Amino acid sequence: MKNFLVSLLLIAIFSNYLVAQKFMAPFNNNFTGKGYLVKNNGEKIDVKFKAGLFGASGLMWINAIDTLTGVKTKYKVADMKEIGFKNNAVAGFLNTINQVSNAGSVKAMAKTDFKNMMKLDYYVFYRVADKKGKPRMLQILNPGWDTKMRVYNDPKSKETAGAGLTGGLVGGLAKSFYVSKGEGGYSIFVEKSKYKKSYSTIFQDCSALVENIKNDLQWDNFAGHVFEYETTCN
Repeated sequence: MKNFLVSLLLIAIFSNYLVAQKFMAPFNNNFTGKGYLVKNNGEKIDVKFKAGLFGASGLMWINAIDTLTGVKTKYKVADMKEIGFKNNAVAGFLNTINQVSNAGSVKAMAKTDFKNMMKLDYYVFYRVADKKGKPRMLQILNPGWDTKMRVYNDPKSKETAGAGLTGGLVGGLAKSFYVSKGEGGYSIFVEKSKYKKSYSTIFQDCSALVENIKNDLQWDNFAGHVFEYETTCN
């Protein structure tokens, strides 16, 4: 009976995140805990976070201790390429998956490579440039299906309520996002009020998708459109 209930929970979470293609919830924890940081030279270090600050443009700075050397450093946006905060709730969730005997049936439901779910073990922030070239450190909301297009949290956006069942794995839908294509591509601003006019520009390099979704332009389906762009467009 216990395994049956766990399986139902897993199916609910996976069907919501992968089949319905919902974005990951924005990071709202404090700045203490474990994670990693990628410096400008590409060096990745494991760290313990001590303090940090969010602003209207995203993550402003972070204090972190290198777990190998014990050195404490204050990193600003210009000092790092990527940063990941450990998502302990998801770590426990993934551990549960490994203990469920019929996890294979859950895997079969996923439209993405199951291994990509490991990306959910962290809240990941990348440094991106806005349309004016100014660097921002923003959280990616579509980990695991982000090779062609990355959707980032807009720190100033108002959000709807998230799904309580998932413990923060799946968030409510914001009214705006930043989106980038390709490695190091600048981010564009995408918002609910202008989506019906801007969708053809957002997905302009995939005419088949533009045609396919022209009658399905509800803002609630934006995550699904991004997922389709990832899986069906060249």
